[in-house]
Amino acid sequence: SFCVELPSSFIQRGVHPVFHSSLLRIHAPNDDCRFPGCLDTQLQETPEAKPQWKIEQILSHHGAKEQAIFEVKWTTSDITWMPFDQLVGLGSLADYLDLLG
Repeated sequence: SFCVELPSSFIQRGVHPVFHSSLLRIHAPNDDCRFPGCLDTQLQETPEAKPQWKIEQILSHHGAKEQAIFEVKWTTSDITWMPFDQLVGLGSLADYLDLLG
């Protein structure tokens, strides 16, 4: 087993600094383009904390009215499909609908 020097933020989250040698690998920095959202700064601060995501823009949609689903691009570069009821009241949805006319 090896004791690894960890950032204080990891220790505050309860990460134990001792690891078995079979778990250790040479560090390779994260490629945020290939694996977005995997930086240590994007981890939750506490188990109780809920992450907050910010919408960069709504790209497209399928369906109509309450059954519509929207293709959402997040500031982390992830793209997901979200149902209408989860976007109601957000400025990004209003902006997208204004652009459509």
